[in-house]
Amino acid sequence: NLGESANKALVKAKDELEERVDERTMELSAANQQRQGIVDSLADALIIINELGIIASFSPSAEKMFQYNKEEIIGRNIQDLMPSPHKEAHNSYLENYKRTGKRKIIGFVREVNGLRKDGSIFPASLKVSEVKTEKNRVYVGLMSDLTNQKKSELRLKSQSAALKSAANGVVITNIKGEIVWINPAFSNLTGYSWRELVGKTLRIINSGKQDKSFFKNMWDTILAGDIWQGEIIN
Repeated sequence: NLGESANKALVKAKDELEERVDERTMELSAANQQRQGIVDSLADALIIINELGIIASFSPSAEKMFQYNKEEIIGRNIQDLMPSPHKEAHNSYLENYKRTGKRKIIGFVREVNGLRKDGSIFPASLKVSEVKTEKNRVYVGLMSDLTNQKKSELRLKSQSAALKSAANGVVITNIKGEIVWINPAFSNLTGYSWRELVGKTLRIINSGKQDKSFFKNMWDTILAGDIWQGEIIN
């Protein structure tokens, strides 16, 4: 009887242990799925490499950004995603960091160029973090494609250059009527320099020839999102 009771106790303990293992496995699986879901939903590209510069993980956003499927890029050197001359020098960057511990990229946000599968080069923002384990270390890179941002910056520079060179005076104010920008023609027209006008309101050039109702009508029209057009005596 004692032997039978011991066997039953062992079977029960084994069943409980297997149940706990199954529960823990399900918890870990759910946690892994949650982490993978977060990675998959990132708008920025997430790339993980090992100490040799070999790609170990490649997020869906990275696939879209670089035009590679993860199956064809995982296991290759991160150099394959870089244009020259950084491509040829990257391994020496890693070796120098491991030897000296001096950080040039890790922990900083910097602009770099990426190399797509079709050979096209694009600007990107890159931040690299180091993750150490008991056995090794990996490097996690988070990249944002700056192509559209650079296009917008170029467009704004072109527009700014056009406004600066315009023959007509141009003044830009905020919603309070405070001057935030003038072009050279506006300075020439009024006789006021940039420093004398920026930060002031347009009242500085008000001649007093028009009453408050005139300006109320003008600002009511502008703040309503409509275009005001008329003559002002300054």
